[in-house]
Amino acid sequence: MIAAGTGAPAMGIALLVLGAVLAAFVLWRVLYRRRRATSVDR
Repeated sequence: MIAAGTGAPAMGIALLVLGAVLAAFVLWRVLYRRRRATSVDR
């Protein structure tokens, strides 16, 4: 039970960090592409 208690939070934190990094990367790419598209368009 102690091993599971210490392992679950670590895995949850790892998944949370991975998700945050992925979301930030996707958001940055979308914003960057939109900025370049608008600058090229006008």
